[in-house]
Amino acid sequence: MWEAWRKADQSKGKFSAYIYTNVKGEILKELSKEKGFENTHTPMDNDTINYIRDYEMSESSPVLLECIMSHLKFEERKILLLFYVEGYSYFEIAKELGLSVDAVKKRRTRIMIKLRKLLYFTV
Repeated sequence: MWEAWRKADQSKGKFSAYIYTNVKGEILKELSKEKGFENTHTPMDNDTINYIRDYEMSESSPVLLECIMSHLKFEERKILLLFYVEGYSYFEIAKELGLSVDAVKKRRTRIMIKLRKLLYFTV
């Protein structure tokens, strides 16, 4: 809002309209940046899940999966189960766990980061 006030030119129109447009534009720009960051920096979860599955098949024992799952909290395991096994959407998981959709997305991202770290140290 400070930047809008500094740049405002009263001769070009109402200050309130300018501030509204300027603030709205800044919010949209930030949301766009955040979405772009999320798209480029979210772990490739399918790659991680597929790696665990393929490793388990090649070793013919569920030791790796059991080891990794034992390091996850109950809620983290439940989110993975609902998302990957049951095929729930973010909305359905949020409703099931009593969370917001954004909270489920963030938790899933954190779980995937945690899985990658666990895989790095386990394998």
